[in-house]
Amino acid sequence: MNYDALVALSTLVQIKDQVSGQLKPWVLYADQHRVLKSYCTGKHTQVCKIRQCGISTLSMFYALAFAIINPKSVTAIVAQDHQLALKLVQDLKELAESLDLPCSKQNQKKVTLNNGAEIIALTAGSKGKSVGRGRTFNLLIASEVAYYANSFDVMTAVLGSMSTAGQVILESTATAGDNYFAAT
Repeated sequence: MNYDALVALSTLVQIKDQVSGQLKPWVLYADQHRVLKSYCTGKHTQVCKIRQCGISTLSMFYALAFAIINPKSVTAIVAQDHQLALKLVQDLKELAESLDLPCSKQNQKKVTLNNGAEIIALTAGSKGKSVGRGRTFNLLIASEVAYYANSFDVMTAVLGSMSTAGQVILESTATAGDNYFAAT
C-alpha cells in the first residue's frame, strides 16, 4: 500500500484522547510513521513495541485501509484473549466511524465493509492448532504474539491459512520465554 496515501487518510481520523475521552484529530507519532512505512513495504513485519505507543491503533487503521483498498479480502486479527480481540475490533469500528465508512455487517468479532472485505478477530486461546482453519486470509495482524499460551501451534495454524500473496504483521510487547515472537 502507498505510505503517503495512508498518512493522508490518517489525517481524516478522529481518535479518543486517553485522558479526556474526547475525540481529537489523529496525529501519527514518529514511531507510528516508522512502523507504517514498514507495513507498507514488507510482506512480513514484526514489531517489538512498548506499551501505550499507539501501534495497536495503527495496526487496526492499517487493517481498515487494507480492507478499503482490497474488496472481498479477508483480514484476520489474532489476539491473545477474547477481551483483547473484542477491544481491537471495537477500535477498528471507531476508526471506521470516524471516517464515515459504512459497514454492511458487524458484530463483536467481525466487520464487513460494503465492498465485501471482511475483518475477523480470532482468539489465540485454547484452539491452538485450529485457529483460522477453513478460511484464507489476505492480511494477518497478530497482536501480543509473545503472550499466546501456545504461540507455536497458533502461528503454525494461522500462517497455514494465509494466501500465498498475503501479508503478515506480528506485533507484541516483549517477554522472556519460549514463544513464537521471540523465536522469529
